[in-house]
Amino acid sequence: MAVSTYAQTDHTSQTVAAYPGTIDADFAVLHQLAGAFAPHQTASPASEMKVAVDGGTILAGSTRITKSLQTTATITAPTTHPRHDLVVIAQGSGDVAVVTGAEAASPADPVLPAGTTPVARVRLATATTAIANADLDDLRPLWLTRGWVVKTAAYTASADDRIEADSASGAFTLTLPAAPSTGAELRVRARGAATHTLTIGRNGQTIMALAEDMTVVTDNVEFALRLDGATWRVFQ
Repeated sequence: MAVSTYAQTDHTSQTVAAYPGTIDADFAVLHQLAGAFAPHQTASPASEMKVAVDGGTILAGSTRITKSLQTTATITAPTTHPRHDLVVIAQGSGDVAVVTGAEAASPADPVLPAGTTPVARVRLATATTAIANADLDDLRPLWLTRGWVVKTAAYTASADDRIEADSASGAFTLTLPAAPSTGAELRVRARGAATHTLTIGRNGQTIMALAEDMTVVTDNVEFALRLDGATWRVFQ
């Protein structure tokens, strides 16, 4: 995909001839982010119980994955009370799936499965026969285009990785990069650590100026590690 140059539009200084072209160029630049995995009604919203998700690109570790327009499987309307379903993408593949919620007078979102990123909330009523834009809430986070990689066993991280470390099935060590540059950063989500410890292996560096590995024993925590030139610092 060709690129354009972003230039802030300004009708007070740009000529009539230049202004439309500047708008087109700006939208071309913004489309890669604003349009990535954008949820919306399908081409036949009057008759389909499905959600369309525009194409987008994610990074799964160091692998760039580009997806075209996807459509969910058919969603079934609730029978007694309203329900909230979630449309999600798999962080390692970009594939779209639906997480079905529970019917309730005041429905809540279902639990987000490990290794997925939310794209949209589908608000369903018992009378819903087709899903339109008015039934959808956009839940895409700003960091959507950077994928998270799920790890359940020993792994050596690379700089800029986003790792969902799931130790529910057994303790393991997530080892920091071997030869990181100053400013290197990675993000970690720890799941299952209350059951089995997740260890952050320092790999010859220090963590918070201590020559010790870091242990995580709390579930569902997210943190960043950034190398400041002397030591790995831990941030929320």
